[in-house]
Amino acid sequence: MVAELISQEKKIKNPDTVFTAGLLHDMGKVILDQYNFEKFNLIMDRVLNMAMPFLDAENKILGYNHAQVGGIIARKWDLPEVLIEAISFHHRPQEAKENPDVVSVVHIADNICSMIGYDCEADSLAGNVDQFAVSSINLHSDDVDMIVEKLPEIMKKCKDA
Repeated sequence: MVAELISQEKKIKNPDTVFTAGLLHDMGKVILDQYNFEKFNLIMDRVLNMAMPFLDAENKILGYNHAQVGGIIARKWDLPEVLIEAISFHHRPQEAKENPDVVSVVHIADNICSMIGYDCEADSLAGNVDQFAVSSINLHSDDVDMIVEKLPEIMKKCKDA
């Protein structure tokens, strides 16, 4: 919902597609949890108890990460390229070739949610917003302020749904 809000405010086309991209961007985590449960628990242990960034823990334990897994599955499922890119590159938006604006919105929304505690990542307060993403959608601090102001309303919608 945060990605959809950003896309509406920044006039990114197809806010419904951005909403779907935001919803699916971490599908690789769900897949890893379901099919590699023991190692996923090791990852979560490092994240929560050793304050290791989630991607670092995944790469260290598995040799790959949830974005890579999610991207492979999204391509196998023949999802649209915009969704494949959002899933694959939401931590590295500068690598998106066809839809950098959508990937950037998902990246920024993911970071905003992490910064306010709607994520389990130990580095959630580190402010890891990629400057490419910020510039690609022309995001300004007053835009972020407006988004943060609307978050309680968004979170209420999530709870009521």
